Amino acid sequence: SGARNVIIGVESGSTGTNDLTTGSNNTLIGDNTAVFAAAASNQTVIGQGATGQADNSVTLGNASVTAVYMAQDSGATVHCGDINTSGSIQDVNGNELITFAKVGSAVNQIKITNSISGAPPIISSDGETNVDLKFQTKGTGVFQFSGGGTTTPGTLRLMEPSVNGAHYIDIKPPVLVSDYALTLPAVIGTADQVLSIKSVSSNDATLEWTDQSGGSPSGAQTGITSITNTGFTKIGTATDQEYIDFSIANKITMNVNNSNILVVESSGVTASSLKVNGQATMPYATLSSSGAFATIENTASSATTSGGKLVLACDDNAALLATHRLGVLEFQGSTEANAALITGARIEAVAGATWNNTYNLTNLDM
Repeated sequence: SGARNVIIGVESGSTGTNDLTTGSNNTLIGDNTAVFAAAASNQTVIGQGATGQADNSVTLGNASVTAVYMAQDSGATVHCGDINTSGSIQDVNGNELITFAKVGSAVNQIKITNSISGAPPIISSDGETNVDLKFQTKGTGVFQFSGGGTTTPGTLRLMEPSVNGAHYIDIKPPVLVSDYALTLPAVIGTADQVLSIKSVSSNDATLEWTDQSGGSPSGAQTGITSITNTGFTKIGTATDQEYIDFSIANKITMNVNNSNILVVESSGVTASSLKVNGQATMPYATLSSSGAFATIENTASSATTSGGKLVLACDDNAALLATHRLGVLEFQGSTEANAALITGARIEAVAGATWNNTYNLTNLDM
């Protein structure tokens, strides 16, 4: 009752097993070829002893066939929708290029997408809505990322979400002198901690989370609003040169050439010498204050301060002497609320006076 079947070969279609009786549109070529079932439809079976496997299918060769050549030189293109294999894809020498393994009831797979000019191809996970893509080495193998040229380093590019744009962060190595590895900490750090090297074994450095401490930044430092640390003790060029010392509580010391120049503490300011443009202004005097008045007192003998003189002098440049006062010793009252300035007394030497002359100032209106 079958129709439109083509059968060529001894006992083809009637091997005694699943003989073709009611099936239609089948093609059997070869000695003892057979279909999958008596009612087979559109099965093409070629080769001695070959048996068809399903309706609407082509079976090339029996179970002893180990290779199928598409063209004499294996150069033909195979056009198909799916490839069903439990083995591998091999090169022309029969060596494996890609092997396949399966799991039962699989629903997720790899998707490979080609691309247009200037864009990279894509290897992605496919199947369910949210699927990871897992990379796994064998044994002690590692992942290697290499650049495409002899001067291009292997680069890991992390893209921002596509909805935000196409910006990225590149992680890449410099030109290396030798190999080395970085082992990350076993736990997460806390806010404001940084990664530092805990130990080094051969070329493997183990990292740990540590609190930030003073370092040695170089170049212009901008955008810094505060530097605080409970262990912070010094800032400067070196501990035995120019620096500001915070090592003593409630005390700040400024040192030049490792000498104490200025001290600021809760009781006030102490200085070993005060200078303007490199010249000492009070080398043999002390400045003290008490309440509403201040005193300057001679504290050591000197050719320039004998007798406790107070010298007010202008630069000895002639042009300056002609236009500036030599010095002013002035006494003023204070400013009261809603009242005029209470004027005190003034003693002054004016321009044009002879240098080092002594003036007797009498009848002063004090």
